[in-house]
Amino acid sequence: LNLRPRKPINYAEVPEPEADGFIWCFTCKKKQYHGCEEHSPYFGDNKEFRLEVEKSSMGRNAGDGIVNRGKVIPKGVLFGPYAGRFIPSAIYKKMELANMESGNAWEIRDKYTMKTLGYIDPGVNPDPKLHWMAKINCPNKGKAQNLVAFQLAGQIYYRVKENILWGEELLVWYGKAYAEKMGIDMETLEQFTRKEDHTKEASVCEHCHTGMEGEREVEEHLGKGD
Repeated sequence: LNLRPRKPINYAEVPEPEADGFIWCFTCKKKQYHGCEEHSPYFGDNKEFRLEVEKSSMGRNAGDGIVNRGKVIPKGVLFGPYAGRFIPSAIYKKMELANMESGNAWEIRDKYTMKTLGYIDPGVNPDPKLHWMAKINCPNKGKAQNLVAFQLAGQIYYRVKENILWGEELLVWYGKAYAEKMGIDMETLEQFTRKEDHTKEASVCEHCHTGMEGEREVEEHLGKGD
């Protein structure tokens, strides 16, 4: 019996899956690399779901927001990527020191989400058509949040965490630092409103430092849970 020689495998050459390459599958109840093959991720846009720029319901200083004026947006739909210009971290830090940042930028980390590479910034006056996601506001109460931001393949996407009905405003959590700049009271913000409200933080998202009840809630917040 002649066996064909087997090529030795160098396991050091086998690439490790990127940490920002996973998408949560609601049906399988687990994260899948590049999305579930059986239940493909659904990417929507502002035209399909008729998302309109209107006055935000988040207060007088919130400006415009995005409101659903079409069919129900199902839980699990993905919007993105977030459009804008990539600004390297070093340059963005200088912009912050000079108070020249737009306030609309999202942080981009490396594929293992360990190091900040730069920021995606649509600018101070985002185009309502090209940069429509930049018009989505931050909620002033945790229970109002219906979108979760997460990084996928070096880009920012928003995941619908619960069905969004006609007339409801789309709202995504920007992070603690932004909320404080906008004057949102972090002591009274309802970040967890299920069976009980917690006054102490048990688990914290390492990306935006939001306090949550446990690790499962952190995964949900990052777009990896249901």
